[in-house]
Amino acid sequence: MQELEPQKRYTLAAVLVRTQMSRVLDDFGQMFIKRMMRIHRRGKEALALHHLKHQERTDGLIRTLRDVVTAYQTEGGSEDRLAAIGSVLAGKSAEVLEQCEAREAHAGNNHHPFLWRFYATHRSTLFRIWRAIKMKTTSQDSSLEKALAFIMENEQSRMEWLSLKESGKPKLDLSWVPETWWRLVTGQNKRDLPPTRVNRRHLEVCVFTQLMWDLKSGDASVEGSAEFADYRDQLVTWDEYGRMAPAYAEQGHCQRTLTPLLAS
Repeated sequence: MQELEPQKRYTLAAVLVRTQMSRVLDDFGQMFIKRMMRIHRRGKEALALHHLKHQERTDGLIRTLRDVVTAYQTEGGSEDRLAAIGSVLAGKSAEVLEQCEAREAHAGNNHHPFLWRFYATHRSTLFRIWRAIKMKTTSQDSSLEKALAFIMENEQSRMEWLSLKESGKPKLDLSWVPETWWRLVTGQNKRDLPPTRVNRRHLEVCVFTQLMWDLKSGDASVEGSAEFADYRDQLVTWDEYGRMAPAYAEQGHCQRTLTPLLAS
């Protein structure tokens, strides 16, 4: 390096620093993905254990359903059938409803309700990662990017629910939230009305989960990273396309003309 001219030496030093910084950002991205994948893996294990522990409750609900259907098929009028069903559910309708709602929360092998307990121990590290790097979406939809900024702003909050109303308008667009997360994040069963609040804990895990998938698929990028770079930066501009297209077309025409001659 000392034998090089100063301009070349400074250029190589700058390239070295830039390369090392890019590797650090790549490591941050990989660390984030691996931690989130580990959190989800443990959540799925917790769901499997939950199903095993509550198998008896599930069997009980099935027996209750069988008894209700049997009572409905009782001979007689509607009043007789209603009385038969009432005798099956007598004194335990609230308990059955509670058990059904608990079972519904994990319907479809939804392990998301279990993620917070495993996420909590990594929370500070994950926030430090996203304070050190800058996420950029690779599409025109910036709703996830805004959601990340929202949870970063509320990192120190201890409130269970955060309001989404400000001057009568929603703060966030949550259309990107998957169905398996919707009830946990908003507390609503349906998506027909815009939510007015979000569960802070579940929103954090949901946002970081979606970021993990978007980084893996290329829908999100990390500025300055090589592995998680914005693929659009590698595309030629329209000006370059206009200059290069005629020469490329001419080369393609020559290739098509020469191929039959070479084959013969």
